[in-house]
Amino acid sequence: MHPRRFRPRSAARVVIALMAGLILAACRAPHEATPVAPQPYVIGAVFPLSAGAGRIGEMKRQGADLAVTHLNAAGGVKGRPLKIVYADSKNDVSEARSGFDKLADVDHAPVIMSAMSQISLTLVPIADRRQIVLFANASHPDLTRKSPFVFRNLPSTEKNATTMADTAFHELGLKKVAVL
Repeated sequence: MHPRRFRPRSAARVVIALMAGLILAACRAPHEATPVAPQPYVIGAVFPLSAGAGRIGEMKRQGADLAVTHLNAAGGVKGRPLKIVYADSKNDVSEARSGFDKLADVDHAPVIMSAMSQISLTLVPIADRRQIVLFANASHPDLTRKSPFVFRNLPSTEKNATTMADTAFHELGLKKVAVL
């Protein structure tokens, strides 16, 4: 076997090729960079997922998850996916407060959904003080009277009672009713 001879021209060509490759790699266009997945928009939810009202909370969770699945499949919100982080209120005001604080402080949710009137009413002053939007799935009439940060997606019990009474009297002609 013959030893290879050092050839200065070949070595210079290798060095020039390496330098050119390094320069091209350093100057590649931004669109060639590895794409980064957009960060999701986070929404919090304080639902009763266990204890006595757990069945109601679980139905609300399933509905919210279904909506997020459809929304994300359609491209999300302005190209970003939506993510819901849940806290179990156990239909207890202390648990609800703790869950709200965790969703706001740890998960940084700018919007938090709630369920059940008692729980939602407890969260109103906290949402107002922290200026976090509370979207209540509850019907107590005072919910939306106490803060500009609180919204409700159900008619109030006050509105429901008035509508039922008007319908019973004017459309059904009832003059006496009994409530069980």
